[in-house]
Amino acid sequence: ITADIGRIKFLLRNLLNNAIEYSSEEQSVTLTIEQNDEEFIFHVADQGCGIPENAMKKIFEPFFSTENIKHRSTKGVGLGLYLCNKIANAHNGSLSVKSNVNSGSCFTLRLPK
Repeated sequence: ITADIGRIKFLLRNLLNNAIEYSSEEQSVTLTIEQNDEEFIFHVADQGCGIPENAMKKIFEPFFSTENIKHRSTKGVGLGLYLCNKIANAHNGSLSVKSNVNSGSCFTLRLPK
């Protein structure tokens, strides 16, 4: 894979930190890595509060943050997921999310080989 390792580390660290911040201590966070002939696929999943449906379309916009924060100690400025999405796109990859309120979220990063 051809990648800026520092930026990919930033991206994955941000997704993992978000998953931890939006989950309680009793809830698990997982990082799963897969590959096929064309790409590497990273899944960061949590069992946290989830993302409301009305926020899903805005989640990767700059300065956006959800109001559904139960366990967060500090509130960010809403640039983390925006930057993560930009990094994924700059690597000809993609960043997507699936989420259900009160059931958690799964962010998926796809990077071409």
